[in-house]
Amino acid sequence: MLVYYRCDEFLPRLLSLIFLKWIPQHPKQYFETEFKLTASTTVPQLACYVLHRVLSCLPYTVRWWWTGLLKQRDKVLVEKIITKYLSGKLAAQELSRVKLDKESDHITVLSHPGCNELVARYKFEETSVTLTISLPLNYPLGPVSIQVSDPKLHARISQLLNSRSHSLSAGLKLWKQTLDDTYKDVDECTIDRKSVV
Repeated sequence: MLVYYRCDEFLPRLLSLIFLKWIPQHPKQYFETEFKLTASTTVPQLACYVLHRVLSCLPYTVRWWWTGLLKQRDKVLVEKIITKYLSGKLAAQELSRVKLDKESDHITVLSHPGCNELVARYKFEETSVTLTISLPLNYPLGPVSIQVSDPKLHARISQLLNSRSHSLSAGLKLWKQTLDDTYKDVDECTIDRKSVV
């Protein structure tokens, strides 16, 4: 008999099995060693590897699953394991993956892995907009904190980074594209200030 699971049913079940059945109480050794699938691979090793991959590739989906857990005890256990063994590594990986195209003019990006922060500055003529993205200590479970010097852009970038499984690079590219579209058609005012009353 073929069993069919919808994606929104399969992943939550898989994550629940990983956390509540397959991950050992002290999984440190499994997260610190490189995973290689062999005949001697154990279920806890495989579970830790799958968990790491799911957190890397689908952070929003895991956050959605975690916030939907009914038992507070389960939420605390999941957060404790992810924060202790994976959050720092995942945040550092995400910050190190931030790359913009070589033709990314008007923008500079500074990554601060020690404090899980990324600062991007967009400068076009005399206009300057700064975006600061802070990853939480329990990344990717907690939402990304965003500060933008232009409040009109806050909602769009916040939604992209907190409600979908997008990378920081994708968020920065959207932010830059939005600013390029906003400022590329702006011409300098040619009115002489002396003539304006």
